[in-house]
Amino acid sequence: MKNHNEKSNIKLIPATQEDFIVVQNMFQYYVYDIASFVGRKMGWKLEENGLYELIPSLPLYWQEKERKPFLVRVNGELAGFVLMNKVGTTSQIDWTMGEFFIMRPYQRLGIGQYVAHLCFDQFLGNWEVMVLPGNEGAYQFWLKTIKDYTQNHFSASFQKIAYKRNEERHVFQFTTK
Repeated sequence: MKNHNEKSNIKLIPATQEDFIVVQNMFQYYVYDIASFVGRKMGWKLEENGLYELIPSLPLYWQEKERKPFLVRVNGELAGFVLMNKVGTTSQIDWTMGEFFIMRPYQRLGIGQYVAHLCFDQFLGNWEVMVLPGNEGAYQFWLKTIKDYTQNHFSASFQKIAYKRNEERHVFQFTTK
């Protein structure tokens, strides 16, 4: 964010069970945004009820202790969500950024980078962030965010992910201390 004082208005708040429906609703915008880049390639389609199918693991963020759901608020208003988990490409991964979404009115203001850094500061260890091929905006966001946070101490690769049906992903790995 341009003004340092504005950062105090950005909050990463643990999502409660009552917040599940809020994240579920925002997830439609998240999938819509991603679908505009990779939807046809990945076989995504809008269901006949006018909604995108949710990822099967979404409810698990409120059921398993290894998963952490958060809401992002700016000046008290909903601005996005963060879903972190411990499912990585190797057993050495402590945290994976499962899903990360900042609503469009709050994008390109430094809010996403600030929120990501809050996550990295709060949850220390070996991190992994994956990006779908074709989602160039997300790739550039994560590259800059991780590069800035780690002072260029990270690895980046492109690989097939076994637990994601061998789908390809850009994979960033780094350690927070």
